[in-house]
Amino acid sequence: MQMDVNPDWENKFKSAYDDLLNYAIDLATFMDIKSVIFPTEIYSFSKLDNYSDIKSLIVDQTSLYAAQVNSNYSGELILSLRSINEMPSDETLSLFDGFLVKTNWNLDAEPGDNTGLTNSFKNYLDQTVYKLFESTSKPIYLELEYPSAVGAETGCVKFGEDCIDFDLLNLSSTDLRSNIPIDLQLQTELYQAALTAVNDTSWVQGIISNGYNGLVALQDASSSIRGKPAADVLWYWYPRLIGKTK
Repeated sequence: MQMDVNPDWENKFKSAYDDLLNYAIDLATFMDIKSVIFPTEIYSFSKLDNYSDIKSLIVDQTSLYAAQVNSNYSGELILSLRSINEMPSDETLSLFDGFLVKTNWNLDAEPGDNTGLTNSFKNYLDQTVYKLFESTSKPIYLELEYPSAVGAETGCVKFGEDCIDFDLLNLSSTDLRSNIPIDLQLQTELYQAALTAVNDTSWVQGIISNGYNGLVALQDASSSIRGKPAADVLWYWYPRLIGKTK
């Protein structure tokens, strides 16, 4: 989709984004929120031809925005990293208290191969994500991002010739979910693999189940695990990961 932009779009976008950040920080302060996640993506725009320009602007301004937030917010500031291979500068990383790493990885293992899925997830943690922890010594959190859709283990859900971003499947306004083959068992296997690997990793500090729908249980291709078998996996692992049950 091509979007015609006003010649002054950068300044207008910066102003609007600045207003959004200020509102979010004021709200977090009012509600006594201990941590705020700082994104570098706008997923609903990711199909626009102009999206790369918007993304680049946000990334380029990350250090400026982070410094601004830190001056007005006493809680922790967590940087969301969509790709561990596209790291900001060390100077930018130093402005954050921790990092949220998205796990929409191609696990290079077949559905049903629980050992292969687990080993692949563990390899990503040990060989890729650990480098971030080693270089910063700051908390690492994982954002589990696997929908109940055929192909989720590859990090890409096919829709015709397109590779659909997992986050787009979670938008309530999209009609993609009704056209994507559902695989509840695969999502269960992916959660089991991820949490088993995390259980063997001492430096991962927390997990977010991305796309969780707190309003309704779904049986679709979205990432929400509410009402799906994957929720039972999280129920099993939660007390074990926090040390209440062995």
